[in-house]
Amino acid sequence: MKILNAFLSSLIIIPVFLLAKEILDQKNSIITAMLVAIHPTNFNISNYLMAENIYYTLFLFSIYYLYKSFKDNTVKNNLLLGLFTSLTILTKTIGFSLVVIIGLATLYRLYKKDHKQIKTKLIS
Repeated sequence: MKILNAFLSSLIIIPVFLLAKEILDQKNSIITAMLVAIHPTNFNISNYLMAENIYYTLFLFSIYYLYKSFKDNTVKNNLLLGLFTSLTILTKTIGFSLVVIIGLATLYRLYKKDHKQIKTKLIS
């Protein structure tokens, strides 16, 4: 069982690398993923059978696809955002915080879109 826990807790480096790659260059993204991999909390959590082993990975994948959805707004990114958010909520109920984050992000996107349209109409 410890092998499974160690595997699940080590999966966190994948969404960290993907998020870092969106913001940083390749070299710094690898460094960021390696720093997360050697973080002491990962070693503590992997020793116990806990939902946090997969929760952190799913949470970060949800945040990654929220960012991608904001950036590209494709159906694929939106579906993966919904999938990972659902899996996060099923893993731990505190995952409902993602619903609030996604709701606020959607409101911000709508405000930003409407604000640009109003600005364009006022100028012309």
